[in-house]
Amino acid sequence: DIAGFYKAMVGVGGDYFDYLALGNDYVAIAMGDVSNHGVGPALVMAMTRAQLHSQLREKEISLKNILLKLNAQLYEETPANIFVTFFLAHYNLKTGDLQYVSAGHSKPLVYRAASASTEFIEAGGMPLGMDDNELFGTTLELRKTNLAKGDVFLQYTDGLSEAMNAEREQFGYERMESMLKGLAAKSATTEQILSGVSREIEQFTGTTLTAAGPSALSDDIALVCLRRE
Repeated sequence: DIAGFYKAMVGVGGDYFDYLALGNDYVAIAMGDVSNHGVGPALVMAMTRAQLHSQLREKEISLKNILLKLNAQLYEETPANIFVTFFLAHYNLKTGDLQYVSAGHSKPLVYRAASASTEFIEAGGMPLGMDDNELFGTTLELRKTNLAKGDVFLQYTDGLSEAMNAEREQFGYERMESMLKGLAAKSATTEQILSGVSREIEQFTGTTLTAAGPSALSDDIALVCLRRE
């Protein structure tokens, strides 16, 4: 069970999420966040998405190789002040194994059904486009986790963790853990979980995420939620 959510702070944004079937056994999950906002970053992310899809269509299966190619293109073709945090994973539908690499993106949040607990799993890495592959490649690490039945995986851009209320207080990681634990424990679908996340952010910030058009938040938000059934 998988779903996504996106809300730009202006007419267009630089956040991106995706999930694509890879044959019958795997799903690729991607998420990115371009520095700055507006049309320019949106074009950079569109270019990154096109390159990612091209590699997946060509049956490139190495997550590290995909990010190396993305980094080489962004480093060559974008200004020095533009960079992209990026997360890419392969999820095995049969075993629940999740392999992933992170290029400076936020740590994913996982709800473990057996213990009714949450944890942030490791991420790390250097954002795409900041340096050439000689340095960038040394920061990439293939990581693995497994989702058991009922476990929920949530990946997000920092527009979620850094959403602010009227007192300039950030939503933060502790609220994220409490929020996901409460939503996932109800055996909700991923669509229901993301709807719940939206309501929590609306209540905390005093803004509207579910209406059409841009939000009044200080950043774009992208979310992907995966639950193993």
